[in-house]
Amino acid sequence: MQGICEILPAAIPSLVLCLQTLVNFDKTDDEKIMSTTKELTKCNFNNSEAGFILDPSVFERNMRINQYDCNFPGSNIYTWLLKLKILIQHFEYKHNIYSSILNSYNLKNNFFNTMSYVQATEQFYPLVKQSLNEMYNSGESQFDKYFYADLFEELSNLYILRYIEIIDRKILELNKTKLPEFAPLRPFNKISQSLV
Repeated sequence: MQGICEILPAAIPSLVLCLQTLVNFDKTDDEKIMSTTKELTKCNFNNSEAGFILDPSVFERNMRINQYDCNFPGSNIYTWLLKLKILIQHFEYKHNIYSSILNSYNLKNNFFNTMSYVQATEQFYPLVKQSLNEMYNSGESQFDKYFYADLFEELSNLYILRYIEIIDRKILELNKTKLPEFAPLRPFNKISQSLV
């Protein structure tokens, strides 16, 4: 069995845009299609002609999700899913960087080429975990208005709780690491040599 593909409230903006394109296929007036889509979804994202977010990665460029708003039936679910996607994208990007630098070999040997990464991870992981917990709590109440409880249970297991488990493992790993006063000399695994 596969995971959830798409939830209707999350699909409404793109569905409206596609239907407007279909209805106006014989006209070359893209502006009309976009303005009608914006009017129907009541989305006010100024960085898109359609009014809604076509590419969530734009938020990596110092934009704030709370400046974004839509007002169609189920838009609260759409916005919640969008916030979750942006949070997960941010987490995965940073986690990949931190995991490559603070890999298990370096942690085992207390070898860090930059101490600032250790300090950054000590702040990053708890903050993301807190944000995921907040998303979980707010999502549960919002989804219960529209869907059966099992939908949110499945969604939260796929997209929230598994990331919390990753974070918990990383925090535990970091807590076991003793920060050295100075960088150890290589090779870490000394080979005893007998002089003949």
